[in-house]
Amino acid sequence: MNKAATDQAAKPQPHPETYRHRDTPTCGICGCTADEPCFDGEHVCFWVTLDRESNTGLCSECLGF
Repeated sequence: MNKAATDQAAKPQPHPETYRHRDTPTCGICGCTADEPCFDGEHVCFWVTLDRESNTGLCSECLGF
């Protein structure tokens, strides 16, 4: 079996709603927003990446900061 084909099959696919336009910045993984960020008991999350066209990004909690 081709390794490239195996690697492609193992990658998780994003949810269809991940890349739709949002009114407020929203994490594409956990769904937290700029108005309701993740809170780990000490700190709130921050944006690691954010696409301004779709308002979808990744928060620091989902990336393990």
